[in-house]
Amino acid sequence: MLGQLRGPCLRILSLLGVLGSKFFNTRFVYSLAVVSTLAAKTVHIRAHQSAFSTGDLFLWGPTFFFQDLVLLLLLRWICDLKLNKWRLYEICQLFAALLSLGLLVLATVNISFYSTTGTELHWRNVGIAGGGESSRKLVLSGAFTALIVGAVLVTTSFFLQDVCSAIARIVLRVLSTTAKYILQKVGLAKCVPITDRETYTKLEQFDFSSDGERSQHQHSYSQGGFEDRLFRSPGWKYVFAFFGGLVVYQMILVIARPRESSFIFMSWAVPALPIIDVAHASSALGVLIPVFNTGVHFEWDSTTALTDPTPFSWLPNGTAPQGFEDWYDGQKHYNPAEDPLHISNLDDGLLPELQGALENVNIRHILLVKLESTRKDVFPFKKDGFIWQQLAKTFPEGKLPEHILERLGTLTPTANRMTGDYDDGFQHSKKPARGGLNFDNAFTTASYTRKSFTGTLCGVAPLVADFNVEFMNHIYQPCLPQILNVFNNITEKNETDYRAFPWKTYMMQSITDSYDKAHEQLPTMGYAEENIITKEYLKGESPKFGHVDLPDINYYGMAEVAIEDYIRDAFVSAKRDNERVLLTHITSTTHHPFEIPEEEKYVALSEDSNLDDLSHYLNAVGYVDRWMDKVLGILDEQGVANETLVVAVGDHGLAIAENHGVTAYMNSNVANFHVPLVLSHPQLPAISSDAAVQSLQILPTILDLLRQTDSLTDEISKAADDLLHMYEGQSLIRPIHAESKETGHPDWQFTVMNPGKAILSVRSAREPKWRLVVPIVDDVEWRFTDVEESPNEMEAVVAFGFISFLDAVKEKHGAEAAEWAEQGSFMARWWVDENQRRYRATS
Repeated sequence: MLGQLRGPCLRILSLLGVLGSKFFNTRFVYSLAVVSTLAAKTVHIRAHQSAFSTGDLFLWGPTFFFQDLVLLLLLRWICDLKLNKWRLYEICQLFAALLSLGLLVLATVNISFYSTTGTELHWRNVGIAGGGESSRKLVLSGAFTALIVGAVLVTTSFFLQDVCSAIARIVLRVLSTTAKYILQKVGLAKCVPITDRETYTKLEQFDFSSDGERSQHQHSYSQGGFEDRLFRSPGWKYVFAFFGGLVVYQMILVIARPRESSFIFMSWAVPALPIIDVAHASSALGVLIPVFNTGVHFEWDSTTALTDPTPFSWLPNGTAPQGFEDWYDGQKHYNPAEDPLHISNLDDGLLPELQGALENVNIRHILLVKLESTRKDVFPFKKDGFIWQQLAKTFPEGKLPEHILERLGTLTPTANRMTGDYDDGFQHSKKPARGGLNFDNAFTTASYTRKSFTGTLCGVAPLVADFNVEFMNHIYQPCLPQILNVFNNITEKNETDYRAFPWKTYMMQSITDSYDKAHEQLPTMGYAEENIITKEYLKGESPKFGHVDLPDINYYGMAEVAIEDYIRDAFVSAKRDNERVLLTHITSTTHHPFEIPEEEKYVALSEDSNLDDLSHYLNAVGYVDRWMDKVLGILDEQGVANETLVVAVGDHGLAIAENHGVTAYMNSNVANFHVPLVLSHPQLPAISSDAAVQSLQILPTILDLLRQTDSLTDEISKAADDLLHMYEGQSLIRPIHAESKETGHPDWQFTVMNPGKAILSVRSAREPKWRLVVPIVDDVEWRFTDVEESPNEMEAVVAFGFISFLDAVKEKHGAEAAEWAEQGSFMARWWVDENQRRYRATS
């Protein structure tokens, strides 16, 4: 029996030995380095392809690989060195193995990140958001893609190991032969000896074995092998001419290539890219040079809106209330009167539709909902819109099946009711409108959730810095919860007049607050810790309504229904204790991976796997719409609907239909910035506006509405009026000024792009069709789009250099657009510096 098994076992062991020898040799190690490097560099070029013309890519594209090819040739030379002294051979092999492994990791991370997000990873952002369970889940969410990418790279390297080594050795022989010939001609051959046969060694299998075994498998070129036979064959001169010509062509291109920063950036070797990314994190706006000499350029360099705070008689003596420290510490504070970009509409009357319509409006409570990753065109969803067209393309004759038509036609009825917008292409038997103001052209302050949260709740532009760091510096205006906390101390409580009831501020979310320091941010904005309801509290030891066992639907937490009892309880408690409520809530289901609870019916909206994320996203949008209906139902159930102002605004959008982006990270498409903005109240008339506005205008609008509806006592109304004049945003219940009557400057609007430090989105309310993307750091492209010509920005002018960028804008869109782009760039230059001053940012 044992004799019968011996033969098969030996064959299996032999096969395993052969396979092992194919992996444990320098040819595979070298092939792994080659494949990883070329794959990573190709993705790097693909990520920035739109910044180059086809001609530039065709002509200068080969030079982008020059440094990588030099590195790979050096690696092959090191692998082939015959060094038998001082164990240098083992050191060289170890170095080669570690370098190849590092290149594999770099390539795997870059390629998997790009394939998931559609953008290139910026290494300076790695790890900044902090640890915690949600961060680990976020990383693990891309692990499967990384494993697939890594496996493909390793497999490809396995099959190409002989080819990669052979080509590299041929090029090295060409270079060494050429060098020897040149040295001989100039008489330096004896001074700089170069040998072909004794310096290199062809390393076959078992390169990492013992000295005795290794010596059996080292054969110099003179002892045979493919390369040696090729070198001795009559055809060698043709091979020499071919590869020599390629080397000469590459050298000529490198020498002749224009010395543009964009070409230099694309040419860095793959191992250097993380270092370059970190090293080039300084501001790139300080070197701008005017081209058209129109508008403001350097005149505002010493201008700031920071002055001594205006004294407020209603502020208490003694300890400074949170958010108002500047009035007590003698620090400079933002003063809109000194802000050259500030435009006020507070001297104007109310919108015509609101004049005489606010007398019977009561606002006792405020419910502010931040809609996660919600783009404007899904609130409500529109038939024949861009997303509809993307789905329809995947079906015969562009016709959606009936079950998909039914789902899309009933996807967002709550959004219809809140916005009053039923012009969505679907049939509606009833068209109930809740009342309020709906803004169709609203942009967020930041495409990163925590920054957007600060921008909305504090009425400020977020800090130009990566991730959630505003609260760690100095939020330069009091936030809404802090304001309401101060209001509580101005008037004594009156048991019969709700206007004198104390405010109680809540923050409720079914997701974690551990990601990116949210648990530290919320208390500093004025929320009492006992009123912050998060996943940690709901799954903790003693939540008020019992332990929540709902499963997580994404890497941040549970579905929104987990906090239903707490939303209801806030209004029950307010009724019982004669309080007023500010309840802030962030939805979460519309965050990647867009999973909905198991009990909810999922409807696949496309059979194209490329649109699977879009299909899941739309299903999640439908779920959140039904959740919002449930929240409004709680207001009706508690009898507070007619005295609650509901504010719904997207934290940012998502370009999932335009470029398959499942995150707004470094994604400059307009869909990431265009968000729904609704101020809803049953006693308000339904008003729609197409004015270009921004979510930082919500806070002053709330103060204005509270005053205009007589929802504050006289003393508190005076304080609200003082504060209202202190914020930079215009009130949304008054006519919006697209430009300043005094200076003629347009209303410039800036959006900090996720994660915060690298890119700024710029537009003006006077020319809302144009949009500019400004690189704040080096090695990021300039971008210009016209959203009237291309509403979803499928066409854009993209370039690295500022002057070449303006030239391209002028060529495609005309001189007026190019001049506007220059003005916006210099406005951004001043604004970024001023932004740092306002936050007292140290870096």
